[in-house]
Amino acid sequence: MKESDVPLDLEEESRRVWSEYHAAREAGFAGYDFEAVSSKLRSLRRKASNRGLTVLAQQLGDLANYVSLAKKKQQTPEQRLRSYWPALVPSVIETALHQAEEALKERSVPKLRRAISALHCTEQPEYLAEIAEEGLAEEFAPHIPGAVADDGMLVLSAEHEALIERGRVVLGRLHAAVGGRRA
Repeated sequence: MKESDVPLDLEEESRRVWSEYHAAREAGFAGYDFEAVSSKLRSLRRKASNRGLTVLAQQLGDLANYVSLAKKKQQTPEQRLRSYWPALVPSVIETALHQAEEALKERSVPKLRRAISALHCTEQPEYLAEIAEEGLAEEFAPHIPGAVADDGMLVLSAEHEALIERGRVVLGRLHAAVGGRRA
């Protein structure tokens, strides 16, 4: 199927989603349902890809990126931390550690896997570099207990660093427990 053969319903729906995005952007995204739009874009991209419409799929992918960035800008600093850099929220790590300890006691593979997912954030050290690159250290430091912004870098407290390290150690135990179950 050639790009010129795009079914009108798919092309019209794509144009409608783009128009709604532009209108919402002009209105400051007031009342814009980011989750519903993201879901709709995934569906449209899948349809376009399945039909071999690579240009349309790429255009919808670009819009999905714009929607994601707009959503990120609409969130409070706390929401952005939880969404994009959960290791910077001590309570997130503490909750994940508690979940991991329970999973290790029960030795339930599904619970172990959920605990691995929850603690995965502790093994991604690039979050501090990302925050520095985006110039967000000054904005986020007040929302992270014990953190300070120093020369554009976010510096975590020793307690927070120790909590992240504890998360990495427990994550290793979880991986070993899941691997041990399979053997």
